[in-house]
Amino acid sequence: MVVMWTATEAPARFGELMRRDVETDETFIVERGGRPKVVVMSVAQYERLTQQASGEGTDALDRAIALGQSIRERRGAHTVPLAEAVLRDVRADRDRQS
Repeated sequence: MVVMWTATEAPARFGELMRRDVETDETFIVERGGRPKVVVMSVAQYERLTQQASGEGTDALDRAIALGQSIRERRGAHTVPLAEAVLRDVRADRDRQS
């Protein structure tokens, strides 16, 4: 559950905020001027989030590396032309057609 507190309220009731956060696993968003500025969460919740994020990032990186390897294997000796060469050829074709 997410609970909104103002920047004035949060420091005045910080002990309560910490207790509720740890006991109920609530997440607190502190806002100033009606806009969210800071998130306060338990260390346990933070660790879960960082473990999830690092796992997903590693999986995505592994998939990207495998995809790159697969493309290189399928491409074989065929190299991908440089973008500058492709643009030069397209412009030359356009100029010849004009």
